[in-house]
Amino acid sequence: MSFPNYRDKHQFDALISPIASFDYQKQIGRIPEGPCPKRVILCYQKSFMDRITETFDGHYSSGAFRRLYWLTEEIAIGEYGIGAPRAVLSLEMLIAWGVKDFISIGTAGAIAPDLKIGDLIGCDRAIRDEGTSHHYLPAGRYSNPTDQGRFAKKFSRIGTTWTTDAFFRHTREEIAAYQKEGVLTVEMEASALFAVAQMRGISLGAGFVISDLLYGEQWDPHFRKEPVERGLDQLLELAMA
Repeated sequence: MSFPNYRDKHQFDALISPIASFDYQKQIGRIPEGPCPKRVILCYQKSFMDRITETFDGHYSSGAFRRLYWLTEEIAIGEYGIGAPRAVLSLEMLIAWGVKDFISIGTAGAIAPDLKIGDLIGCDRAIRDEGTSHHYLPAGRYSNPTDQGRFAKKFSRIGTTWTTDAFFRHTREEIAAYQKEGVLTVEMEASALFAVAQMRGISLGAGFVISDLLYGEQWDPHFRKEPVERGLDQLLELAMA
């Protein structure tokens, strides 16, 4: 059986479109007044978002975009939780609002054994091992950034990530196979975001900070450690530049 269950569904129009959802939100008064941001940065860690709002003298949006925090007159950042389906839902609504430039920043687990906690990685392609992207593009192994590599070029280390929905199903067999392919990281959003960006014709790049190690005998997490927090801050600086 192929996935998704209805073959070639990406060729057909959806019953519920982001524009229709946006128009509904506008009808009930939940779309903010004024223009949308020129760039939106997507992040996934609440503790990081809390630190941003304490550091930047910005403001939250309202209504349907109330989780969006304006950093400057043109750039905003949104924290939408972990995982491809939730990230894509937010991305679609932001695109419907008119945003055309996105950067995704967050943590990732290290698969390559030479990576260490706090390392920064630019993403040049993502393995589609999540469900969402297959509803947007034809079946395929990879999806790619749509920003012509501009964000990834800001990093000294660039490579492939493995995107999966199943946080508790990273098997040693998979990790060993991806190591042989030269895959650097694993996370939960990139391949789906790239697929939507390709379908919708907008710009999206992604970068990660290493927060946990998956190449040893045991999982080694460091999510709230100082090198990870510093790395997230550095990612934000790169995304705003």
